[in-house]
Amino acid sequence: MAFLADTVYFKDIKSKRLEPGEIIEIRKKATFKGRINVRVTSDRPIMVSIAGPHVEQTEVRGAREYTFTVEPDTEFYIGVQNKRGIFVHPANVTLEVEMLGPRKAIEVYNKVKNMLSMLQEAPEFYEIQKENIKELLKEVTEIWNFIGSEGKSVVKELVKLTKKLEQQT
Repeated sequence: MAFLADTVYFKDIKSKRLEPGEIIEIRKKATFKGRINVRVTSDRPIMVSIAGPHVEQTEVRGAREYTFTVEPDTEFYIGVQNKRGIFVHPANVTLEVEMLGPRKAIEVYNKVKNMLSMLQEAPEFYEIQKENIKELLKEVTEIWNFIGSEGKSVVKELVKLTKKLEQQT
């Protein structure tokens, strides 16, 4: 089953006036298998450094967009630095990062998180939600390869909790 990275699950926009030698950095870990879009705009020449699944260091003046794919739990770094020197002027910079993942994976992950928190706070709802939990765990098997370690640990917690509640009944 093919999943398209079509839903934004993280977006960060930083706009700043960079003095000579100053740096803006973003370090992030991909939660889902998907795509990352990076847009950099500047009115003066700046250095853009990208490390992770896509490695690049370029000088940008104006606007530039980078797009690369990531696997779950892939860490990446994006740094924007104004040049140094006597004749360098401050630069107005905007750095925008969008992380996209498969819609179904994001929806199932959110359902699992909500179900886990509901059962932790009110275990008496387990009997009512038993069938929904089974259906949810079936959906998880479809998206297992698209979620990272954070999502997998939430699913494992839900399974442990349901086993514990099943034994109590």
